[in-house]
Amino acid sequence: MPRLFQLVRKEIIHFQRDILMSFFILLVPVAQFFLMAHETGREVRHLRVAVLDWDNTSESRCFISIMDETERLDVSFYPRDERELRRLLDTGQAVLGVIIPKGFGAEMCSFHTPPPILAIADGSNDVSASLAFSGLYSALEAFTKEKVRSLGLEYEEKVRFEPHVIFNPTYNVRHFTLPAQVGFIVYQITLAIASLGLARERELGTLEQLIVSPLPRIELVLGKAIPALLIGLVNFGVLLLVAMKVYGVPMKGSLVLLIGITFLFLMAEVGWGITISTFSRTQQQAILFVFLQAMFDVALSGFIVPVRNMPSYLRAIAHFIPLQHYLNIIRQIMLKGATLADLWPRVVTLIVLGGVMLTIAAINIGRRLE
Repeated sequence: MPRLFQLVRKEIIHFQRDILMSFFILLVPVAQFFLMAHETGREVRHLRVAVLDWDNTSESRCFISIMDETERLDVSFYPRDERELRRLLDTGQAVLGVIIPKGFGAEMCSFHTPPPILAIADGSNDVSASLAFSGLYSALEAFTKEKVRSLGLEYEEKVRFEPHVIFNPTYNVRHFTLPAQVGFIVYQITLAIASLGLARERELGTLEQLIVSPLPRIELVLGKAIPALLIGLVNFGVLLLVAMKVYGVPMKGSLVLLIGITFLFLMAEVGWGITISTFSRTQQQAILFVFLQAMFDVALSGFIVPVRNMPSYLRAIAHFIPLQHYLNIIRQIMLKGATLADLWPRVVTLIVLGGVMLTIAAINIGRRLE
C-alpha cells in the first residue's frame, strides 16, 4: 500500500507541475460545458421566411401579418417571382418560402375551399425546416380562427385534448441535453488522462524504472488508474454543480446513487484508457487513439442519434459501450428520479464492462512490460 500511495502521489505531482495539463484538466472542461450549454439551450426562433403573394388581397396580407407576429417566424423577404424565391432558399437567406396563390382571399370569403398555399423549406437543416413548418401551421390555424370569427361564425374545434407533460413540463431542452453533456465531457477527460500514463513514462524514458521496481502489476495499474479516476470525479462534481446551480437542471433522484454509478463508469473508462496507453509509443499517439475511440463511442452512445433508431447490429454493438449506458442512467436519475431498482440491468452491465476492461488492462500491461 505505501508503494501504491507513492505512485499515485508521483502522478499527482506531475500534473501539478505541468501547467498546460492542469489547465486542460480543470478549466477546459468547464469552458466546453458553458459553450455547449449556451448553444444547445437557445430556442430556435425568428426563422427567416420569404413570401411570394400572388393574391395581394387584404386576406393574404392578414395571413402574412399573423405569420410575422409569431415568435418562430420572421417574414423577411418579398420576392417578385419564383426564381427569386428559389435563390433566397438556395443561398440560405431564407429557411422557408411561402407562395400564396391567386384567389386565396376570394375563396376564403365565399366559404369555398381556397387553393392550397405552397410552402418550400430548406431541408439541409431538418430541425429548422420542421420548426418552420410547425410555425406556419400555427399561423394558418390562427388566421383561420380569426377569419371565421370575423364573419360572425363560431370556430368549433372537433378534437380537444389536455396535455400533461411529466419530468420536463416546460420543455426546457437544457434539461435533456446538459446531463448527457456532463457525461460526455467527463468521459472524454478521464479517457484522455488514463491513456497518457504509460505513454508518458515511455516517452520520458522512465518506463524501465517502473519495470524493475518491486511493484506488482495490479498496483501499477491502480497507480495509474486512481489519479485519472480522481480527476474524472472532480470534473464530474464541478460540471454537475454548474448544470444544477447555473442552468437549473433538476436532480430528482439520489445524488449518492449517481456518484456511485459514475464511479463504476469511470473505472470502466480508466481501464480502457490504460489499455490504450500500453499500445501507444508516445503521448501524441495515445491522444490520437482516444480521438478515434471517442468518435466511435459517441456515434453509438445515443448522444447524437437515439440507439433505438439504429439498425439491429449497431444496437447490439452499442450494448457494449459504457457511455451508452451511462448517458441513459444520468438522464433517468436527474430527470425522472430513477432508483437502483429501475436501473439495475444497466448498472450490472457497467460493472461487468468495467471488470473486463480493468482485467484486460492488467493482463496487457503485464505482457507489454515483460
